[in-house]
Amino acid sequence: MAGQTMPSGGGGGTAMIGGFGGQTPALIYHNNLGNNEAYIAEACSHENGHTLALNHDGSSAGSYYYGHGSGTTSWAPIMGVAYNRNISQFSKGEYYDANQTGEDDFAKILNYLTYRTDDHGNTPAAATLMVVTGGTNITSTTPESDPANANPQNKGIIETAGDVDVWRFTTGAGSIALTVDPWVSPADSAGGNLDVRLELYDAGGGLLAVADPADSLSASVQVTVAAGPFFLHVKPVGAGTPMANPPSGYTVYGSRGQYFLSGAIVSAGTVTNTTHGTPHVWMGRYGITNFEADDARDLDGDGMETWEEYLAGTDPTNRQSAFRILGLSTSGNSASNCITWYGTTNGAGTPFGLMASTNLSAPAGGWQVLTDRVVRAPDGTNRYWHVVPPAGVPWFYRVVATN
Repeated sequence: MAGQTMPSGGGGGTAMIGGFGGQTPALIYHNNLGNNEAYIAEACSHENGHTLALNHDGSSAGSYYYGHGSGTTSWAPIMGVAYNRNISQFSKGEYYDANQTGEDDFAKILNYLTYRTDDHGNTPAAATLMVVTGGTNITSTTPESDPANANPQNKGIIETAGDVDVWRFTTGAGSIALTVDPWVSPADSAGGNLDVRLELYDAGGGLLAVADPADSLSASVQVTVAAGPFFLHVKPVGAGTPMANPPSGYTVYGSRGQYFLSGAIVSAGTVTNTTHGTPHVWMGRYGITNFEADDARDLDGDGMETWEEYLAGTDPTNRQSAFRILGLSTSGNSASNCITWYGTTNGAGTPFGLMASTNLSAPAGGWQVLTDRVVRAPDGTNRYWHVVPPAGVPWFYRVVATN
């Protein structure tokens, strides 16, 4: 009510320990933070941490740890005071003189929330295809330039400290350059959570380049290569010696968050494809060398020719790897249908489409297009909810894979 003193009104905010999901909100006092965007964001993370049962990170000098270091890799724990540090992370006390070595922040958070689904595969076989513009340019949008994420290509999220996101691309011979930039606040360049390491591999698994600069959260590789397919591995990483006295940097534990790809490759010129558009390079990965003839054959007996397997992202030499509907389920009140199917990023990589009809024998024009933008799941298990279809009639579904 007007005139009443706010709880902990002299600080940046306040929250109830373990209050997540309850009736007591976390409060942020923006005016006490100078209306600074980065400070407000840090306070939001800190107070939300309290609602998830996290305690303050401090040291023998006090209950709040203000961090260490300077410049790009200056660090503080989110549950300490991180306003003036460039990178802030949840912690489990992996810094010198920490007072909360027995509190694992993410383990406690998992009592309330779950990790998000991995957005990119961890191996070359499950790699996501980079989108190349104009034959040479690799670009991505940020939350600032594209808040609705209308252009989701060439970006990702490191969900856990053990996550690896693998990207694939094909280039002509020559010099290529690739950069991965973790997200940081555009205000004061502070508040990032992720530091990345890049590893570039050829199609045979040979390591060509590594980038893990000690003084930067971003990483870049620049190397001269022969023409062919390549794989870029994006990994979270720590920096410095946080357990030393005096400490520097941070461990990989809290290095998680969003990143963005950019760079340039060499135009592959006229890509050698079959008549159906299946790249010879892709076929060669499965030992297929009689390109044109074998592209129109069902090599593994699963009912799909090789070019169809490429569109679906399935293995043309393994009949267990088949483009198929895995299941159809309904919500508890039958208000929507969930269609699940198998098809990976290991092929054309384009979004799947889904069509529906109440008549299985309907001609092509009698099928309703529900969507043509289902982004492929790295693990091959794709889902789409057909929300509130009219009741009382059977529904049939077709999944569409195109290039």
